[in-house]
Amino acid sequence: EQILALSDSRWYRPASTNLSALPLPASVNTAIQRVILGLDAHRPWVIKDPRMCLTAPFWLAAMEYPLVLICSRDAHAVAASLHARDNMPPEYAIALWEHYAVSLLKASYAQAKIHLRYEELIEQPTAVIEQIGAQLQAFGVDRLHTPSAAELHAYLQPAAVKPRKHAFPALTQEQLIIQSMLQGDTPIDINVEVSPASRELMARVIQGPPIG
Repeated sequence: EQILALSDSRWYRPASTNLSALPLPASVNTAIQRVILGLDAHRPWVIKDPRMCLTAPFWLAAMEYPLVLICSRDAHAVAASLHARDNMPPEYAIALWEHYAVSLLKASYAQAKIHLRYEELIEQPTAVIEQIGAQLQAFGVDRLHTPSAAELHAYLQPAAVKPRKHAFPALTQEQLIIQSMLQGDTPIDINVEVSPASRELMARVIQGPPIG
């Protein structure tokens, strides 16, 4: 949140896809390095926070050997979840997904990475976990624990509950390409940008009252 505040952003109304261009206060940089140093004492480790799609450049810069695991989910499913949890308008939820996706794609462009589809993990957890484990080992990640089928079921069962679907706008051609990049089906384009329509929509909301 401190990093997002540098551009007067919040998780639900990010103001920029290029936070890395902002100067990072020494206190925040020190805090990041302290977190990474503590985690490095217990390698291998993983950290998950959706806001890292926006703040990843700062975290990646503090890591020695970062490996990005992109777990992509259908954009409409993400929007449905945001609508159900935060009462977020469907059009805005799609634009927010696009903003996060573009930020993540830019940050991970030059990084070692693995692509994972959320829907495949829910439908075929054992097979997907075995595949991810093999990919991690290929990148030199060792000392991994492979969860049992029972462990996977207990962990993933709550996530398998799908939010009620509402009427969501169809993805634009630009958004379909972005989704394909997230899934690893299309090479990431470093010049990918949030569409003008989504930028305009989010700018209107940022300037207006809080949503949700």
